[in-house]
Amino acid sequence: MLVFLLIALFILVDSIPMLYEVFIVDGFTSFTIGVLVGKFLFIFFCLIISYFLFKRLKKKNKTLS
Repeated sequence: MLVFLLIALFILVDSIPMLYEVFIVDGFTSFTIGVLVGKFLFIFFCLIISYFLFKRLKKKNKTLS
């Protein structure tokens, strides 16, 4: 679970220079839009996976105690 959250955080931090480039320097191109959408979809899926893993872990701890 923590691994998925760290991957999502790394990709988010990695996207900051690209966001600066898109909004300030170059403007939108189809490549930058595609890369940004792909990165944010991957972050979204990492967060969903970590949420369900956390939920499963919480349920598992409840049944053990």
